[in-house]
Amino acid sequence: MNVIRYASRQGELDVGLGGTKKLLDFSIPANSGTYDLSKAYVDLSIRATFTDAAGAVHNSVSGDSNGIFAGTAEIQEGQPAAVDANNRIDYTTAVNGDNVVLVKNCEMVSSLKGRIVAARNVRVIRGNLAAYNKDEGDRRDETTRVGGSRQGRNNFEFGNLAELTGIGQEPSIQKNLGVKIYLRDIVNFGKVRNYDSGKMGRLDIHLEFEMSEENAGRIAYRQNFSAAGGPWNENQKLEGTLPLLNALDNVPAAVVPGGQTADPTSVQTTAKYTSVKDSPFWVGQKVSISCGAGVAGAATFTQVHKILSIEHNDGTTVAGDKGKLVLNLDTTNLNVQLTAGQQLQQMTIVSVDAATATFSCDTQDLVCSVMDAPGADSLDYSEYHLVEDNIAAATNSIQRTYQIPPNTINCVVLFPSPIYSHDFISTYRVSINNESLTTRDVQYGSAEHVDLLRKSAVNRGMRLKDNNEELQVDNARQGQAASYLKVKSIQFPVPLSSATQLLDLEVNLDAGRTFTGRVNLFFEQVKSV
Repeated sequence: MNVIRYASRQGELDVGLGGTKKLLDFSIPANSGTYDLSKAYVDLSIRATFTDAAGAVHNSVSGDSNGIFAGTAEIQEGQPAAVDANNRIDYTTAVNGDNVVLVKNCEMVSSLKGRIVAARNVRVIRGNLAAYNKDEGDRRDETTRVGGSRQGRNNFEFGNLAELTGIGQEPSIQKNLGVKIYLRDIVNFGKVRNYDSGKMGRLDIHLEFEMSEENAGRIAYRQNFSAAGGPWNENQKLEGTLPLLNALDNVPAAVVPGGQTADPTSVQTTAKYTSVKDSPFWVGQKVSISCGAGVAGAATFTQVHKILSIEHNDGTTVAGDKGKLVLNLDTTNLNVQLTAGQQLQQMTIVSVDAATATFSCDTQDLVCSVMDAPGADSLDYSEYHLVEDNIAAATNSIQRTYQIPPNTINCVVLFPSPIYSHDFISTYRVSINNESLTTRDVQYGSAEHVDLLRKSAVNRGMRLKDNNEELQVDNARQGQAASYLKVKSIQFPVPLSSATQLLDLEVNLDAGRTFTGRVNLFFEQVKSV
């Protein structure tokens, strides 16, 4: 098996708000082999440009005042233009979703078989189903989602936009973010393992992205180590008996010989670290150091510096200092000259983060696995047919009738706003051809509701991995109630029929709640090519 990379035949992607370039076109050539589409993915290289508003490093030795920033590029859902706070779950923060929510529409056309896929609102159906089809381990898979590495022992994460050096003097560097979006996550045809380009012809793949709109899935920047929102005022390992992460040891008078002056060029953490992996410091980090008192009449000060190198104190000089970090600064001094008997006290340190970051997409490729062996003469698969409907404002319940397309095996009902479905469903009832699927109204969250979810998953050929119907906030702590956001959907199996069927749908919301205005019905149809 060989791996081949195809460049996009059309243009580039705009990542920032207001961009107009949203389309990518790829072609798998005819007579080029048999492709395992389940391993194929769109590979995007995203570059961050930081706005550094911190000012120059004081008395920089190197002359380089630019910091290395450990922020996170994350997927944010965005807000609708008019937010109805009483009737929607507020997703102002990023959620732990898949990269596929960046894709709006997808079309696949075979030069010999015609159009195979025409999938609309991919981000809605795939984003919401991820809450059911994937468990927490799946959602943390960095090969299928944008996200930073999480530091489990402290309340901070190092992000995904830099390669950081935590010890020594090797420079840290900013890096591009590699975003993989597997075809199998975009459409079910992407699960095909033996697409024969000789028998099926050239495969044209057309993708429309949504990374430049406020009201859609987008890549946004989150500060991880800002002075206000970082971990600096918390105890090491979140244990109250341990020092604060922002605490520095006093710079003692012992460093100043009698009758002389000295300019300190390094500081030492009060916290002790068994491993530097638990430390929130790195080479090239821009920091703000403050002195609260004790400079023998001199005023308190705050100065911006840059960490030039980091040493792990081995306790050779002072046994009690073993495990502390010595931060050597890219500066000629702390702007304070000490004389004999003086020392710097109440020293603190916080990271200086970039105020903002803008993103651009440097490259867009389709990476494929191709085999020499012949593929199948025909391929069976399923895809979602979308029916969109609107709901009037101030509506608390609906009773609607829809047509179910032929060869449907599943239906997923979602109320996206704009991506995730989170209207406050209380009860619902589903009837197909005037036959109710249940003997009574289904209470949301009940055993009957979960049973329908399970049966629908089986019809999809999958397993219901998570029936909590929640997504975790990307930068929050596991186990806290505020760290989880509800996803609400109605899913049920449909008896297979070659004829059109009728669906009667009744949905009631919690008292005092109203619909946010949209309903998407995704009918999963079995197909063959």
